[in-house]
Amino acid sequence: MINEKALKKVELKVFRLSSNDGLFDFFLGCFVLMFAVAPLLSSSLGDFWSSIVFLPFWVIIYFVLLLIKKMVILPRTGRVKFGESHRKKMRKFHLIMFITNLFVLIIGAYFVVTTRNMAGWVPGAIFGFAVLVLSSVAAYFFNYLRIFIYGLVMLLAFLIGERLFIRFQFSHHGYPVAFGITSFAIMISGIILFIRFLKKYPLPEIHSEEELV
Repeated sequence: MINEKALKKVELKVFRLSSNDGLFDFFLGCFVLMFAVAPLLSSSLGDFWSSIVFLPFWVIIYFVLLLIKKMVILPRTGRVKFGESHRKKMRKFHLIMFITNLFVLIIGAYFVVTTRNMAGWVPGAIFGFAVLVLSSVAAYFFNYLRIFIYGLVMLLAFLIGERLFIRFQFSHHGYPVAFGITSFAIMISGIILFIRFLKKYPLPEIHSEEELV
């Protein structure tokens, strides 16, 4: 029992180490950038294509970060194979996230049909709360407070954007400004974490055979 608890602590420590390199934060910032730029493209591409057009961008960023993970991060942390308890936890997390995403998709589809009778800020607020719920679930399973904070910041970005639109007549519901700042802040956070990670975990020194003699 003691060994199992010790193993869970080690797995949690390793997971935090592997997720504290800033790459996830930078990728999330790139994703949030869509909410700032897509409204500017909606008039020419439509709401659907103004979002879909970002898919190649995400794929490129994802594989670049994956390459950085392989070439820069793993040489410093090594590869770790998690135990059954961690894999079971991950399966449960994926199931809950799937159910939650499906529920949000159904609710979102319903509100798309009925938005004509709603105030303009309501759909954004609902989507923001959905993001907060998803981030809260992820933060709970991974014991990772920063994910919850990002979800809360995105909810605030929706509300602040609508406030800028109503109070100061900012275009596109204020999303380009609110989410542009949010995206920039999250990406900067990721870059700072990445630099700290590199400084804290330098590459291990490789000694030549002559030095070892």
